[in-house]
Amino acid sequence: MYADELKTVFHRDGFTLTGFVGPDPDSKEDKLYTLSDLHKLSTVFDDGQLHAGKTTICTAQWERIGNKTEDSSAYYTKADDGTVKIESVDQDELKKQLETDSTAQIDVSGLEAEKVTLPVSAVNDVLALEAKALSIKMADAAITLDKTAMQSVVETADGNDIQLHVSTGDALSSDQTEIIGDIEQGMVLDVSLTANGTEIHSFNGKVTVSVPFTWTQQGVLQAWYLADDGTKEPVEVAYRDGNAVLTLKHFSTYAIVVKANDPDSGIVSMGENEVTVQKQADAVYYAAALYAEDGRFLAYAASEAAEDEETVTLKWAPTGRRRRRSRCSSLTRTASPSPKR
Repeated sequence: MYADELKTVFHRDGFTLTGFVGPDPDSKEDKLYTLSDLHKLSTVFDDGQLHAGKTTICTAQWERIGNKTEDSSAYYTKADDGTVKIESVDQDELKKQLETDSTAQIDVSGLEAEKVTLPVSAVNDVLALEAKALSIKMADAAITLDKTAMQSVVETADGNDIQLHVSTGDALSSDQTEIIGDIEQGMVLDVSLTANGTEIHSFNGKVTVSVPFTWTQQGVLQAWYLADDGTKEPVEVAYRDGNAVLTLKHFSTYAIVVKANDPDSGIVSMGENEVTVQKQADAVYYAAALYAEDGRFLAYAASEAAEDEETVTLKWAPTGRRRRRSRCSSLTRTASPSPKR
């Protein structure tokens, strides 16, 4: 093997090859040979190659590329256009995460990146740890792929780097509003995944994306997949800690909206920690939001409907503040079914 071919042969994603440690013919002790040193040694022989018995290389030496993320889960570099590339993951740090959680997380939110690139080797390293999911926390979003989705994306990428891009818009376009109908408030969410410049739309498994959403208007929280042909499909959405959490059907464009409704039309009873609503035709997933009279959002609850029940009971998050306020007579209550998924 020619010495100048060694760098290609010993390539590792996220690492740079610095040389090889092997015996020094003069001192009989190990020394570090750089690639340049090996090239010079190779000219000693007539055919320009290294031969067993004449030069013995023991150990390849690498250095990691990039800086560590704030959570120490990975090493990264940042391009001039703001794209963050995960060069490699630190499996020891991810193992520590997995001692208390089944999801491995890479946090690059502090780098203010909408685009994150990672090699399939990094995803495979996470899979090797038997993590049930991988979550990548970006500037304004967190996207989570379960094990099946990770395997699906790796297979589709076919060895190429994967790039995730998540962006949000404050308002729907006129065309999007026409598709959705009248809304109280809304935002647009674009989620894309590419490999070798080719967009990947479909996947197996489960992918969720969490984005900040300030719920200021009273009504029903809904999320819709907006297809290229001008149609829409409902998707599952939850509201957690000020974020809308969508379960994606494709890597594509979505609308998150609040639609008006009659607050009391479906309410059967209102308790200290729960609200019971009447089942509605063609609805399987119900959500309720709790507001103060001045419009401040207080709590959220969601549940699927049981087939053999005529009502659905939704429980508020059990915090002392919400319990006290839920007893106030000035509360405005909103409880309505989301469309069938």
